[in-house]
Amino acid sequence: MSNSTETSSFSEVNSNSRSNSSPGSDLEASESKILGMNLLETQTLIFLHLMKTGGRTLVHVLKQNSDQNTRFHCSQKPGETLQDLQAMSEEQRRSLHLFYGHIEFGLHATLPQPSTYVTLLRHPVDRVISHYYYGFFTEKHYTHDLVNTENMSLADYMAYGMTELDNGQTRRIAGSISSTIPFGKCTPELLEIAKKNIDEKFLLIGLTERFDEFLLLLGRSLGLKQILYTRSNVNTRKPGSKQITEVDRASVLKHNQLDLELYRYAAEKFDRLIESFGEPFQSELELFQASNQQYAELQSTLARSRRRLQEARKRLNKSRRNRDKVQSQLNPIQHTVEGAIASPYGQLWQRWSRLKSKIQK
Repeated sequence: MSNSTETSSFSEVNSNSRSNSSPGSDLEASESKILGMNLLETQTLIFLHLMKTGGRTLVHVLKQNSDQNTRFHCSQKPGETLQDLQAMSEEQRRSLHLFYGHIEFGLHATLPQPSTYVTLLRHPVDRVISHYYYGFFTEKHYTHDLVNTENMSLADYMAYGMTELDNGQTRRIAGSISSTIPFGKCTPELLEIAKKNIDEKFLLIGLTERFDEFLLLLGRSLGLKQILYTRSNVNTRKPGSKQITEVDRASVLKHNQLDLELYRYAAEKFDRLIESFGEPFQSELELFQASNQQYAELQSTLARSRRRLQEARKRLNKSRRNRDKVQSQLNPIQHTVEGAIASPYGQLWQRWSRLKSKIQK
């Protein structure tokens, strides 16, 4: 089963592709790029958002640091598709400096300006578990009915045949060549293509498990002014990778050996890059994490205050509605009383009341 509704393809684009991305074939070249500042002033950044890798948090950070008129969200929604992008004039495309979405490698070939990629990789077992439980708990997700109606185990989920779960990270980074490869048929050659793309076309490859280090490096390289964040789209109800059965784990690893190797490859590059910055980077990381912890606590406090304010507004509105309801019930009675007082009998009653008051005195 393919999950093409979730991603955008560059198969047609790549048939006429041209390379516009800056090369970086070794670690030294990558370090040189990382040390540069304000990259978005001269190039366009493409965030290849791999599913269930924590990318939504990064998208939020990137959006905080960019103008909404200079970014393009790639999706299946009208106005956000690759066809919509291709329909733009060259001048319009050149004015865009940030692209992001669940896409595969290859977008750079459609752009007239220089561009570079970033992405996040996640350990394949954790990624598949996250994908499974996100569908399980999220009614709007395309796998929700499938998982719940069929009462699928994780092993059953893997056996269903979704290419997204079959070395999905390697497929995305390899590009359109993977779109013709059936479930279970990925080869080592695909892995080599993905590695080559990483070495030559990516500014930085991060790891979900080491998000803070990645974000700090990305902030350096792009000159981002605001990189403090709170986690987005986190599913706290799913179990960890150590809690699944051995059968489930084996089924995931069977179809993600290339992803596992790609993850290790990226982790080794990431380790060497971090080491090259030495102790000052570690000190900066500790400071950033402490600051971000305070920021997250502040945001949590603000969120609770907003919820309380919303609840207070709801109670106030409910009180106003009740007041209006009571008033609407009282109005007819009030009109009746006023009418009775204004009638001849009412006037006679008022005279009698005054006379009775005098007699009592």
